Amino acid sequence: MFGLFKRYRVAQLLGIPLYLDLSLLIGLGFFPVTLSSWFEGGHQEKLLLGLITYLGLLISVTLHELGHCMAGRSCGISTESITLGFFGGVAKLEQLGSRPRDYLWVASAGPLVSLLIVLLCKLVEPLFSGQAHAFVDAIKLLNVGLLVLNLLPGFPLDGGRIFAGLCWMSNMLFGQGQRQGYARAVISAANVGLVLFPSLLVFLAVHRALSPLHLVLALILLAAGNAEKGEARILLIMDQVPMGALALGLQKTE
Repeated sequence: MFGLFKRYRVAQLLGIPLYLDLSLLIGLGFFPVTLSSWFEGGHQEKLLLGLITYLGLLISVTLHELGHCMAGRSCGISTESITLGFFGGVAKLEQLGSRPRDYLWVASAGPLVSLLIVLLCKLVEPLFSGQAHAFVDAIKLLNVGLLVLNLLPGFPLDGGRIFAGLCWMSNMLFGQGQRQGYARAVISAANVGLVLFPSLLVFLAVHRALSPLHLVLALILLAAGNAEKGEARILLIMDQVPMGALALGLQKTE
């Protein structure tokens, strides 16, 4: 959904531009109403608490993406922007790492931040009661969901990138070059996603839990994973074809 809607720059966090995608307007009409059912009280009070909880979710997503950015910065990788939209956030980094260990660190940092938020909520939850307790519990559960979703081992989710990083490391141990090892790792992780996401849709359908939202999210993930798989294939082909042959091919087309 990112790229389909216009985005606006609203802030700068630690030197990184923060953009809001107009698809957030869909989220504002959907999530507060859905989250309001997690609370007790009158209709307006529940709706307000649902809106506040949705804002808490957006802050959690922003911190998750900042985790990726700060990990990248520690590896000398710059970040162009962070964009928040209906389906979460995207940190646009210059790259995810030129070495497997950097790639793994950058991919893992976001889920680690989500885990820290869950642990913090668990720690402070006993200090609150009533609606405040329900709010902290909601933020905890939302971050658990964010963590579990992102750790699914399919591209382009963080879990898929972690899997790709491990495959890249393994490929290099077995003698593949850095670029070939990376490209094959991305293709492997993308293939997992191409099997995993449709399988999850079937599972949800069998248990009568499938919704149009699940379908849209799966299509977006499949399209993004397939695009990165295509880029990896091109990289693999370019790495295997001698530069002289490429130059000869260019001359023939002129």
